Amino acid sequence: MGEKTLKQQNQVGLGLVLLANVLLFYGLSHAVWVLELNWSQVGQGWSNLLPIGFAAIAVAILNAQIDADTKARLVFMRWQHPLPGSQAFTKLGHSDPRVDMQALHQRLGDLPTEPNDQNRLWYRLYKETSSEPAVLDAHKEYLFARDYYVLAIGIVIAFGAASFWLIESTSIRVGYVLGLIAQVALTGQAARTNGRRLVCSVLALSVPLLGMSASNGGNSK
Repeated sequence: MGEKTLKQQNQVGLGLVLLANVLLFYGLSHAVWVLELNWSQVGQGWSNLLPIGFAAIAVAILNAQIDADTKARLVFMRWQHPLPGSQAFTKLGHSDPRVDMQALHQRLGDLPTEPNDQNRLWYRLYKETSSEPAVLDAHKEYLFARDYYVLAIGIVIAFGAASFWLIESTSIRVGYVLGLIAQVALTGQAARTNGRRLVCSVLALSVPLLGMSASNGGNSK
């Protein structure tokens, strides 16, 4: 299953993320709290929500224009070799107890140390294991967290700026902006964790698959 299909599966969740952020902003800007909700006043001031609605749409459109390498740079905070597979054999594999590095070495020969070579070999292994449930789950979660993180960066910029005009209470505004920053931090950590889990899940599952290929005379699919 390719990235496009997985990203399509995540679109609903990301849309709900944007909607939740818009509704939260509306609630805070109009002091509409769940326990004190006055339905006769909820519709008042919707025109003030239009700018933040347009901002949400703009954030979503801009997020769709950012390529995978740029998103990886934002997630892993590395300009050179940002993809997590670039550290598959020198760092990540050694840190995961599921990965038998010695078995990988026995079946693959000398493991690469250059980032580009590591990523190429890791991607070849990914193609062999991409249909495995553990890899599918890790890949989907990584793509969701990665795109959520990029959305969260756009949200903290656009919604944070709008809060200075539309949220009158200073304490609420400060708490809201801090919450947006926390959203960025948490989604970034989730994206990094899921990206590393994807890399290591591929490595962990590659040993039996490579062993099966070797027993079949080394023929690949």
